[in-house]
Amino acid sequence: MGVAVTASLRSEKPKMGQHRVHAAAHQVQGTVTATVQLTKNARSRLEEEHVAALLCLDVLVSAITEKTDHPWRKELELLLLPEEKIVRDEYKPPVGWQKLFSSEEVAIPIEINGGAQTGQSSVQMNNRLIFSGSFAPLHKGHLAMARIAEEIAERPVEWELSVTNVDKPMLDYIEVSRRVEQFKGKTLWLSRAATFIEKVHVFPESTFVLGADTYARLIDPKYYHGSQKRLKDAVRTICRQSRGLIVFGRMQDQEFQNPITFDVPPALREITYFVSEREFRMDVSSSGIRANKMETTGATCRLRVD
Repeated sequence: MGVAVTASLRSEKPKMGQHRVHAAAHQVQGTVTATVQLTKNARSRLEEEHVAALLCLDVLVSAITEKTDHPWRKELELLLLPEEKIVRDEYKPPVGWQKLFSSEEVAIPIEINGGAQTGQSSVQMNNRLIFSGSFAPLHKGHLAMARIAEEIAERPVEWELSVTNVDKPMLDYIEVSRRVEQFKGKTLWLSRAATFIEKVHVFPESTFVLGADTYARLIDPKYYHGSQKRLKDAVRTICRQSRGLIVFGRMQDQEFQNPITFDVPPALREITYFVSEREFRMDVSSSGIRANKMETTGATCRLRVD
């Protein structure tokens, strides 16, 4: 089990923002979180730290038992002011998800039935059209890419969301659940494949849909511990075990990245279908949506499918 707490508490220099505490506990059996916003200047620093400690203990107990009458919660509730409320969230995953998080499974297909998310046992995973990503959020650029890839490959896209990532922390059940909700009516896989080479092993003989940034990482020594040999071995594996790559350009630092201009090994270029800027360009990204907190419908879009 992992337990964490982060807080913005009273300090010598008055804070501009709110005083607040966030606590979380995560284990194979589920994720529990709790947040409380404290009334400013109502307590000393030590008193706020005491509230933070009690909230952390309360979350820990909530993760291992369903009892709510333990001493720490009672003390915490007595210390809160009338306007202070604890916001709690909890997710208990289906067995399939637990097997994925405990490494018993490397990938599971997801069904969403009436709002309930389930993870089935592993099934045949070869010869598919896989579109991997973090999808935070899934936006209309992703959907347009999927439509074009389906026309090129002449098969339906299957989405893949990895709970692990080489550049970011592992996702918890609550966050995975939120992202999975975006895929109602679509075929989705949850996996532990953090790197592209792992995805190729999980989904052999498959075609993969990539953005320019992911394509660039395939030939970045950083992702092979700086080893050129590992990079070359990975490229050989990709070329041998996949059916091909469908790669899209994207906006980066206010400039359109066209992956056809990248310096990639000839063997990798040979298995890559480069979607031209004329065929697809959509100046929208998940990071941009998160940063601007705006709807993707406001994005500039130039899209054509031949």
